[in-house]
Amino acid sequence: MKATGIRLAICICLAALAGSCGKGPEQPKHVLVILIDTLRANRLSCYGYDRETSPHIDNLAAQGVRFANATAQSSWTAPSMVSMFTGTHLSGERFAVPDDMSSMPEFFAAEGYRTGAFVVNPLIHNEENGFRRGFDRFEPHGQFQDIAGWITASGGRKTFTYVHWVDPHDPYGPAPEYRHFMQMPGRIPATEKAYYDSLAGDPQYGDLDSNFEAIGAAHNGYDDDIRLVDSKVDILLRALEEAGVREQAVIVIASDHGEGLWKHANYELEQEPAERASLLTTHKMTHGNQLYEELLHVPLIISAPGVQAGRVVQQSVENADILPTLLDFLGADKPRGITGQSLLPLLRGEPEQARNSFSLTRLVHSVQTADGWKLILPTEESRSKGLQPELYDLTRDPNERNNLAEERPQDVLRLTQLIEQKLEQALPPAPSNDALSERNLEAMQALGYVK
Repeated sequence: MKATGIRLAICICLAALAGSCGKGPEQPKHVLVILIDTLRANRLSCYGYDRETSPHIDNLAAQGVRFANATAQSSWTAPSMVSMFTGTHLSGERFAVPDDMSSMPEFFAAEGYRTGAFVVNPLIHNEENGFRRGFDRFEPHGQFQDIAGWITASGGRKTFTYVHWVDPHDPYGPAPEYRHFMQMPGRIPATEKAYYDSLAGDPQYGDLDSNFEAIGAAHNGYDDDIRLVDSKVDILLRALEEAGVREQAVIVIASDHGEGLWKHANYELEQEPAERASLLTTHKMTHGNQLYEELLHVPLIISAPGVQAGRVVQQSVENADILPTLLDFLGADKPRGITGQSLLPLLRGEPEQARNSFSLTRLVHSVQTADGWKLILPTEESRSKGLQPELYDLTRDPNERNNLAEERPQDVLRLTQLIEQKLEQALPPAPSNDALSERNLEAMQALGYVK
């Protein structure tokens, strides 16, 4: 049987099984998943940021549940979204949803939902990558007027909407009419400024002061981008109200990864030669290849019928948990192979066993334990080129400045074993023919991953 036939058969069987066994609570009238590309959790007001960047997202968090410690499965879009759409952990980077696996929209289609996607990111709307499968309507843009129209025209039918906006992605800063923080002097967060001050006098970083204006302006632009996308979220929430399904809707706010914003130095093996060394050339501006918290700690907010408003869940969760959670809302069984865990018990306030979080890139894998220990482990390839393990106690060192790997070899060994166990359960590496296609290369260049 061809891969498409296999996926369809799986979805039909799941729908039939769910129907024969009884679904329990009524399925939600509308499910809206809003993915805000490149969004750090700690830049939202409801996550403690001292600027009002996200009043409408904050209001949604007050009406639902905010997960304080959500982790992305990669620090760049393609593997992170493959993991989110399939509910699986990966053992290696992938561009595409596997042909023989059902993904998020296909499950909704099997349950009788109209499915629509509005996607700005070219890696997601490249049809080679499989993210379009299962959508009745797929638009390679994120025009909020069209999205709102799609929602309000649902006509009472069950509808699943996926929105993927990229406003916080570089280059930072919206159009002039939407600028607010950019009209102010540049501002560098205090923790980063203290770190930069510790580098003063080191010749490899050049004249630090000469970089601060550009870095501060970028932070302001990033905050303005968040402020703009927050206003778009408000438009979609009002569209749900106009459609009369707001109270019956499941709403998810998530992100595929965060952003570096010069918080950590680039790995030496990926440094590009520069005529003049500086913070701007030696530190990670964007994302990918590293797994520090500014790249992995992402927002996750879920509002749904029957969910206690305003609760904050401190337990560690992952983006791979989103799909199994939505399957629980549908009353559909979780297929074999999904490694994420449903968050429905946590949404209901039920106690659960502590969880670990796992992430990967081409160069490193990581695990973060429930008690705050984190290991960043080089792959065999990158270790042969000089990368070394990094061990952090996030409880005492949330900015990941003090590498304890040499001091605590037993912890490195223990956490290495956790990573190895997860990799054994994870989706196998992509076949060799899943190489970087011309269209994916163009998308990577458009997003700044490839120069």
